[in-house]
Amino acid sequence: MPNNLSHPLLTLLLDSLPDGLLVIGEDRKVLYLNQRFREMWHVPNDFPVRDDRALITLVLSQLKDPDHFIEVVERAYQTEKHFIDELEFIDGRVFSRRSASLNSDIHGRARIWIFTDITALKEADIDVLTDVYNRRCFENNYTNWVASANERHWSALVMVDIDHFKPYNDNYGHLAGDEALRKVSAVLKEQVKRYDDQVYRYGGEEFVLLLSGHDRTALLKHVEEIRLKVLALGIPHEENPPYAMLTLSIGCIFFQQPHDPFALFHEVDKQLYKAKEQGRNCLMESTLLP
Repeated sequence: MPNNLSHPLLTLLLDSLPDGLLVIGEDRKVLYLNQRFREMWHVPNDFPVRDDRALITLVLSQLKDPDHFIEVVERAYQTEKHFIDELEFIDGRVFSRRSASLNSDIHGRARIWIFTDITALKEADIDVLTDVYNRRCFENNYTNWVASANERHWSALVMVDIDHFKPYNDNYGHLAGDEALRKVSAVLKEQVKRYDDQVYRYGGEEFVLLLSGHDRTALLKHVEEIRLKVLALGIPHEENPPYAMLTLSIGCIFFQQPHDPFALFHEVDKQLYKAKEQGRNCLMESTLLP
């Protein structure tokens, strides 16, 4: 194992860490990696680790998005900035990847990579049926998301409700209801692709979306497309007159600076209620001014 750490105890401590550590020198040579890194990335003990390119070649087949992995690595070596992101594996694991630049008198500018297995944590945040984030995750993230609002972007808090879902379950059965939830959540995930945007299953048939964008009109159109795409699925729903298909009622609040998160949630709930009063299968929205 490449190792320029002279103190045996320090090496023992680093090998005992729950995180995988990798240190790469300015010339892209491997200066150090700990045993946990080998275990996490399935690097054989007899694998000839000389530079990071050899490691990249070894691990790419394990990742869902290898192109993104390479892109981030190459970009990291062109800056001294620190960053953090997540890596999804084909086998279902999820790693948090942190990277920091450091300067060494011997090796020049080096970069340390820290990998943490967050699979269990991510699974705790995911709704098993719909494969979107759950209410627990929403409650953990919502307040910080509201606090991060700023005047350069529009933020949109969106509440989505499947119309007359209990009668749907009663009429078609719970298996059909589960399948309908999966189809609706697939539409929501397809519409929520940007890094900062998220979709959560808030209740049985309710979803909450946290969105942002530069243009309010474009953002509103984006939300309306959710309703139209679910309508276009053409899922029969005899207990949802006059449409006789599965539809959504949507409430939406736009804002550009931090607000009281509880008051904000109350306002979006009011907009959702208005959508239901208007006959469902519609979007009601408002804007909160400073």
